[in-house]
Amino acid sequence: MENSGECTKNNTTNVEHQVHNKAMNDVTVDYENDEDSSENEEELNLLLKKAKESLQANQSIINKNTNKEMRDKFSFPSLNVGISIDEQLYIRKHPSGIVTLRQDEIFHDNSSQKKQSNSNKTVSISDDDQDSSVKLSKKERQKLRESTIGPGWFDMKKPEITPEIKRDLQIIKLRNVLDPKRFYKKDNSKGLPKYFEIGTIKEGPTEFFSSRIPRKERKQTIADELLADQKSKSYFKRKFSEIQEQLKKKRQPKWEKGLTK
Repeated sequence: MENSGECTKNNTTNVEHQVHNKAMNDVTVDYENDEDSSENEEELNLLLKKAKESLQANQSIINKNTNKEMRDKFSFPSLNVGISIDEQLYIRKHPSGIVTLRQDEIFHDNSSQKKQSNSNKTVSISDDDQDSSVKLSKKERQKLRESTIGPGWFDMKKPEITPEIKRDLQIIKLRNVLDPKRFYKKDNSKGLPKYFEIGTIKEGPTEFFSSRIPRKERKQTIADELLADQKSKSYFKRKFSEIQEQLKKKRQPKWEKGLTK
């Protein structure tokens, strides 16, 4: 009985030793695994650091090369033209901090003001003279005044009257006779106007088919337009014959008037 108890006791102790040894082996394996994992992490960190440094170095080299290429491609000239800005300025700043004006510029400004005042005086005195140095005679000044209608009509010039223009002005003056269906204001002026402007009527795009005159049918003067119109020509002939008959009756002697009655 005693031997059997000792055997069981020895067996239990052996089992305990085996379990303890196994646990110790597991702990050592875990410790070794932890050491291996920490070493791997350190190696990875070192590799990442080296890769980052190499990438930054390559990027800096690329930036330097691109900047150099840009400078070579866009070569700007120097802005130094040999003129000092300090000499061209009207204001000079001394080392003590005081700011003063250039004396030569002050003298130049005064002389320019005097010249301007003198020129204003000459212009205000000689309104009718084109050149202040040459004095015009009375007839020349009158001729110069009559060349334009005056500032009230924006200095409208006096045109040269040709036979064609004179004929057109006469037609405009007698415009009441042109059309029996149009009535104009009575013109009491004597003679032809001295100051006038001649223009051209331009039709708008809306009047292209309604009131536009083709280029071939356009005339240079009003008289040519009236002669080209057949209706106006027949009307003028009829009115002319009526006026001639009235004048003939007025010139007829009294004894002929009695016979006609």
